[in-house]
Amino acid sequence: MIGVDDFSVRRGRRFGTIIVDLERHRPIELLADRSASTLTAWLKAHPSAQTIGRDGSKEYARAIVAGAPEAVEVLDRGHLLKNLREALERMLDRNQKVLGRIALPSSKRAEKTPGSQRASDYTPPPPRSPRERARSKAARKRRRVRYKKVRTLHSRGMSLRAIANKLGISRYAVKRYANADTFPEHRPHRRQPSMLDPYEPYLKERWKEGCRNGMQLWRELRERGYPGSRKRVAQWVQQRRKEPAASTPNKYLSRSGEFLGRSGASHGSSPRQQVWLLLRDPEDLIDDEQDALRQMQEACEEVVAAYPLAQQFVRMIRLRKVAALDP
Repeated sequence: MIGVDDFSVRRGRRFGTIIVDLERHRPIELLADRSASTLTAWLKAHPSAQTIGRDGSKEYARAIVAGAPEAVEVLDRGHLLKNLREALERMLDRNQKVLGRIALPSSKRAEKTPGSQRASDYTPPPPRSPRERARSKAARKRRRVRYKKVRTLHSRGMSLRAIANKLGISRYAVKRYANADTFPEHRPHRRQPSMLDPYEPYLKERWKEGCRNGMQLWRELRERGYPGSRKRVAQWVQQRRKEPAASTPNKYLSRSGEFLGRSGASHGSSPRQQVWLLLRDPEDLIDDEQDALRQMQEACEEVVAAYPLAQQFVRMIRLRKVAALDP
């Protein structure tokens, strides 16, 4: 009993094939690529393979037919669930106009306590300099040009692999662009828990009292046991300023001297983040995740249709209900 899958030597560009002994749970061979001819040659040289687990790759399917025609092929459960997730992500991608602004709670899901972070607690990152914003704008323009090229080539009937090779990008990116009816924007990173969190009530209180000096606040926190750097406290202060401090660097001021301030961008979520709400057991979702799921269903009819189907499919695979697969 062996398992066959690909692995990346150079992400999105160069791949190999790993062959695993499923009875001893250990790899037994690495092949130089993931082509049908290479795997066929290996299978013919090792005729003892009787059961072969694989993903949905057509290359591997052709290799098994040619190299081990008597072997039993098994499409493993992990890849079935992966296929489901990718199909749902494409559906969510198509509907980002209405779903993109729905906020999700922090990815650190262990905190089900009353003090755990809520999506509304999100704080934008410190304002970026004009040079940083220009670089970001240029990168977005390049992604948009690439998106249009992928859509054009795909509409002409070119395969995803051929497009990836022609443009020099990963097949995952090509697949995402090909299935997205609108340009998929990057979402801002969600704020992660930090060592400053336990001291935030004190900072907010001092802020209300009028203290705007990051160095002073850092010194006060150090006296209360804060182990972190001054920079993190300075960023916390900078995120809340409406007016520039006397020591504000010029890169955060416009040419006229106006304070650039906070980014003000609304914090949304990406299809990769949203898809897990459709796949997880509803009983495992925390309150904020249940609220986000309800918002998704209210905003999009496709989510309403897809959610029960996804839940049925997940239960069928995890509980190994073989008879339910064919219908």
